[in-house]
Amino acid sequence: MALAMHGGTAWRLLLPSAPTPRRSPPTQTHSFPPTAGSSSDGGAVVPRVARGRTCCCRDGGAGRRGEGGVGPGDSYAGEKEPAAARGGVCLDDEEDDDGVGTRWAVLVAGSNGYGNYTHQADICHAYQILRKGGLKEENIVVFMYDDVANSALNPRPGVIINHPEGEDVYAGVPKDYTGSQVTAKNFYAVLLGNKTAVTGSSRKVIDSKPNDHIFIYYSDHGGPGVLGT
Repeated sequence: MALAMHGGTAWRLLLPSAPTPRRSPPTQTHSFPPTAGSSSDGGAVVPRVARGRTCCCRDGGAGRRGEGGVGPGDSYAGEKEPAAARGGVCLDDEEDDDGVGTRWAVLVAGSNGYGNYTHQADICHAYQILRKGGLKEENIVVFMYDDVANSALNPRPGVIINHPEGEDVYAGVPKDYTGSQVTAKNFYAVLLGNKTAVTGSSRKVIDSKPNDHIFIYYSDHGGPGVLGT
């Protein structure tokens, strides 16, 4: 489940939709390097494609569990963000197309306990995708109880994966708000940029301006009229 705020005013619920028909390809085709860390600009981890864009779909970011999408050695044509409709996120290195605004993200795992492993795995995976897509760490706020990676039940202590054969997505994820700090009060304060209202943690908030874009990803249980916490 994801919520998006554009320009600091409009909210909408983003729900899965039927895949859109692929458009006719243009004359230019963008190819990904065959291996991680290789590119034409001196070994950047994430390849840069048309107009300075960085695409994070190369290593499975196109799917919720790393399934599908564009992989190493693949190429695509005719879509600026080829995996967005399948759950992936592609971000520009630069400003938006209109030349204004900063991108922000708030990632929230609303549950706790090893039995709810999937929610913290989702958030950690989302963080890695956003970072590879060009979003700065200072512009990403992470809420999670942080009781899964080092749980006594975890067969791989200190590691969280989001695919049976996936790599560690926990490494490098900032612990902005953890444990008892994962509250609605802190969540609202972060969105409002109110540093004086947050308790504990990094005190990181969304210091957005009118033309900024905020991506909110909340992973937890839910149902009709119910949002799990």
